[in-house]
Amino acid sequence: MPSLSPLCLIRLRQASLLYGSRTALDGLDWEIFPGQHWAVLGRNGAGKSSLLRLLRGEVRPSRLPSGAGEHIPAITWNFTGEEDTSPLAVRPVSSILSPELQRHYVRQGWRLRGEEVILSGFSDAYMPYSPPSPEEREMARDMASRLGAAPLLDVLAPDLSQGQLRLLLLARALVKKPRLLLLDEPCDGLDHSSRKHMFALLEECSTASTTIICALHRDEDAPSCLTHALELESGRIVRSFRLEPDTGRRPYLSQARENSAPAAKTPPPPPAGRPIFRLRRGDVYIKRKLVLRGIDWEVRAGEQWLLSGANGSGKTTLLRVILGEEHVALGGSLTWFGPGLSATKRLTLEERRNYTGHVSDRLRNDYRYDLTGLELVLSGLHNSIGLYRASTEEELKKADFWLKLLELEELADERLEKMSEGLSRRFLLARALAPRPRLLILDEPCSGLDADSRESFLSSLPKVMDQGCQLIFVSHSPGDLAEIAPLLTHELALENGRVIYRGGIRTREPAKAASSIFTTKEKSHADRKIAG
Repeated sequence: MPSLSPLCLIRLRQASLLYGSRTALDGLDWEIFPGQHWAVLGRNGAGKSSLLRLLRGEVRPSRLPSGAGEHIPAITWNFTGEEDTSPLAVRPVSSILSPELQRHYVRQGWRLRGEEVILSGFSDAYMPYSPPSPEEREMARDMASRLGAAPLLDVLAPDLSQGQLRLLLLARALVKKPRLLLLDEPCDGLDHSSRKHMFALLEECSTASTTIICALHRDEDAPSCLTHALELESGRIVRSFRLEPDTGRRPYLSQARENSAPAAKTPPPPPAGRPIFRLRRGDVYIKRKLVLRGIDWEVRAGEQWLLSGANGSGKTTLLRVILGEEHVALGGSLTWFGPGLSATKRLTLEERRNYTGHVSDRLRNDYRYDLTGLELVLSGLHNSIGLYRASTEEELKKADFWLKLLELEELADERLEKMSEGLSRRFLLARALAPRPRLLILDEPCSGLDADSRESFLSSLPKVMDQGCQLIFVSHSPGDLAEIAPLLTHELALENGRVIYRGGIRTREPAKAASSIFTTKEKSHADRKIAG
């Protein structure tokens, strides 16, 4: 077996990965040396997540025979001073944060406290199976504190927002000080303060002994410590390059984004009309804890709202009130207005769900059934996760209308488990719209989407609004907010469960990259190896 350079930590040699008959990675050659920290770029479905799983030994590559009949190892690790082809060489010294990991926690619904989620990182299990040592407990609490997550230590995982759970899973990945840290879209759902804490910790890790590999789609999500990048397309490396320090040139991802068509803009909104709903003196308790305090909010016809606030400010709880999944305490009221509704009528949960559509990354996690795209849309008419009865001819016509409007008709037979994140999000939008709701709630709808998928999703919204549907939009991403801002008219901002701003949409600074990476000295596909 040819020996590795003593400094080479990981080497891929013609590494391929198959999922059944589908090729996820195809013939990758790549070397990673100490002091390098890599960005992994590419569209949804390009193979970024599969590459991170391969690097961590969660999946095994195929092995291609050499001309002499000897099997060439497709991946070798050298974190101990000796080369090894076994995943046992990397699993104990590596950590991963990924949407798949978060989806697993959401689906299982384990009643773990935040501290237990972090402590599970020491054993690389989903939960701690033995009592932690005093040192481990202290390290977990210190990591939570440094990430601004100390208030979450005693909160149960099912009660966390997506951003709060992502923050704890980041602490879980960092707590054992791994030699290899793999991050798959780590910023999704994190507010500005959480991102700032994360970037500071990653900068500290990068100067120690941790090698960081980060799959991402947005400049703003890029840690400043990244030194190199490679781009995947259809499971192959199409280029790799060294990242330059700040020279005032345009970031790489923004440059690529510039070549695509801008998202469609909607004409100025009509004057606000009669109310859609009115929330008064909205106190909400969860497990006897006051989460929302005296919320007053009225949405009127023609208004498009941004709901803003830091992680834990109460946005998710407020949306659950609107969706009928939580209720205001005695003394408060939520009144709906519209045809056939009066101030005295109380909507049933089914009526509420027909009145309000909902798209979120958490909703995607709830689907454990491998439906077709058409079946996914039809489940919105049934108000269900999955299908439990045959659809009527009328329901099929309604689903077909939205599939045509959102240009998904030809993809209706695609299976959910094989869809890219971008495509599944567009089908979830069609699902939410199937009952023709008055309000469409979009909760971090673009998390995990590449630039083209994000543009395709956002450019669909004016068509939705033309059908008489109004928006409530939630996102922490500066890029998403910049693109959606022309469609929005009003903003409600929360802090610690209280309204701190209610009025017209506020002006925001243009999105900037978290670092000045992606100004490149590009290399050809034939010259991909980067010296340490």
